[in-house]
Amino acid sequence: MPAFCPFCGAELSETLDSCASCGRPVPAQRPESITPAAQPSSPPEVRVDPSVLAPRSPAGEQAGADTAAPAVAPQPGVVAMRYAGFWRRFAAYFVDGILLFVVAVFLAVFLLLVRTLSTGQTLQPDPAFLEQQIEAIALPLEIVHAVLVWLYFALLESSPRQATLGKRLIGLVVTDLAGRRISFWRATGRHLGKFFALQFLASFVWLSPYARQPMHYALIALLVLLGLLALALAGLTEKKQALHDLLADTLVLRRR
Repeated sequence: MPAFCPFCGAELSETLDSCASCGRPVPAQRPESITPAAQPSSPPEVRVDPSVLAPRSPAGEQAGADTAAPAVAPQPGVVAMRYAGFWRRFAAYFVDGILLFVVAVFLAVFLLLVRTLSTGQTLQPDPAFLEQQIEAIALPLEIVHAVLVWLYFALLESSPRQATLGKRLIGLVVTDLAGRRISFWRATGRHLGKFFALQFLASFVWLSPYARQPMHYALIALLVLLGLLALALAGLTEKKQALHDLLADTLVLRRR
């Protein structure tokens, strides 16, 4: 049986007193039962789950691994996704409507004074004179008032408050689908959708004087029905979204 070097494990020659591989002297009695030294092998690869190394907060350790973090952090003042129903939104819009009506009255008086003074006349209690002056300022009044209403809703609903004065009074905010603040242009699109729905709803006021045939009245009734449905969706849809909310991807949430 061949003998092996006890130091390096190489096979020993019977005629040499030292190992031909490492050069070390070997004992006179050569161990024949020594097996070759096992070659060191590379350490096994260890795979560590990165989540194990991630630091854990005490709250996370108490909650356990099955607790999922909320997908969207709630906005300041908004406890949860509490959708505002139709009547809350109606109440907020009613307050805004009163404020905007007062603005329209002051604006009409201002334009009436400017119109009268620019023509060198003075205001007279004559109904015919007042009617003539009001007809002269009707178109500028509608344009200026429409711009003011647009800026009122778009600026306030895209502001850090996320609400008009009426919505703030009722405790509502306008957000995107994730509960975040919306941009000015998204608020503008939302306002335009609501504006056209209101125009459809009020079409009987604008179009009734021009209706002459049953088909005309049927068309007016259809427009009114479409406008009513567009606004009534706020009480029918799952997230209480009116048509202008669906078009702009917005929500109206309750603060309290």
